[in-house]
Amino acid sequence: MKLRVDWARALTWSFLLLTAASGVNFVLGARTYFMFYSALDEVQFTITAASFQQGSSNSSSILIQIIGENPVDYSGLKVTLVAASTYFASSNATLFENAPLYGSGEIDLTLPPHGEISWSLTIQVSDRDTSPLLEFYKAHNSNVTAVVSLTVEMSTFLDKVVGIPTQLPPVQQNITLT
Repeated sequence: MKLRVDWARALTWSFLLLTAASGVNFVLGARTYFMFYSALDEVQFTITAASFQQGSSNSSSILIQIIGENPVDYSGLKVTLVAASTYFASSNATLFENAPLYGSGEIDLTLPPHGEISWSLTIQVSDRDTSPLLEFYKAHNSNVTAVVSLTVEMSTFLDKVVGIPTQLPPVQQNITLT
């Protein structure tokens, strides 16, 4: 028994299957890009607390609590770097406005779809800045606002193509210093 192959028909079906597979691949890729850009537009970072912590021998720090929220169904976001600068305000007075205190930290947290993550960032206060901060805090009866500017870098699938992580626009938030 000899098997006869209709090569024209086999070539036609091969081409149709290849076209269908390419179409599915295109749709899945487009969905990934759409969800990625949607996630970047919707992701939010909020500063929930800023507290002054005085350590031993005049060393101190500002501890900033941060929450990152991803309200969409995209799982390819990873927070890699967080940087914050802060100055302090009360009534009509400010402290460190022209030279804000700065801190950053490398982290490796995946932002889950429809979920949130939280972490702390510590800004070290130098010995020479600790005394003015304590005096400012006491002079204003502990009614001091930390004006925090937060910058977040995220790792995404585009890092391999672009070569740099995605940096989100800075978030500025005022929060009572405790």
